Amino acid sequence: LYGYLIGNVVSVITKRDPAHQKFINNLESLSALVKYRSLPQNLATRIRQYFLYLWKNRLEHNENSFLDKLPDGLKLEVLTFLKQDVIKNVELFQDVSHEFIEELAENLKEMVITPGEFLFHQGDIGNRVFFVLEGQLSVLVDNDLKEIAKIKKGNFLGEIALFKNKPRNASVKAITFCQLYFLDKDSFNLLIPKYPAIAKKIEEKVLEREQLNE
Repeated sequence: LYGYLIGNVVSVITKRDPAHQKFINNLESLSALVKYRSLPQNLATRIRQYFLYLWKNRLEHNENSFLDKLPDGLKLEVLTFLKQDVIKNVELFQDVSHEFIEELAENLKEMVITPGEFLFHQGDIGNRVFFVLEGQLSVLVDNDLKEIAKIKKGNFLGEIALFKNKPRNASVKAITFCQLYFLDKDSFNLLIPKYPAIAKKIEEKVLEREQLNE
């Protein structure tokens, strides 16, 4: 019994954090890619920084496999609980109803982009609206040479192309590592018209940003 207990204690102590283990595995895969496929060092450095960011922020912990085991009702409750605080931190969604938060939480997807990476380019077809959870982005026009605004935590972007069914009127580039939620075009078109107050806020922001670009 003593040996069994000691063995289990040692096992618990030496067991690695799953997130850290995934980070180590990613670095090992990256090293193999650099060695056997001659990946440029500057690109390898950016990939390594990306993996480090994911690990530090625990963004590789994926709840989807767990959530898929739940019945729809429980799954929606968990999704709402996990996302409600973040949703309320977006300026557009302050003081919204619980019903709206439930519907939004069910449709939002998460993504990360790295410093210097473009979220989209001027002239692209718009198929997503984005909500910034962390980080800062630059809004660029004139072949990406002129900055006209900065987007930060709590802001949203990409709504003009969806709301007016037009190509992107500016490029958006990450200044820092950025965590975002996005809502695809189909979900946006189904959800937003059901909530006139939210639609009005978006329309006001569209007009404001169109004037800024003139």
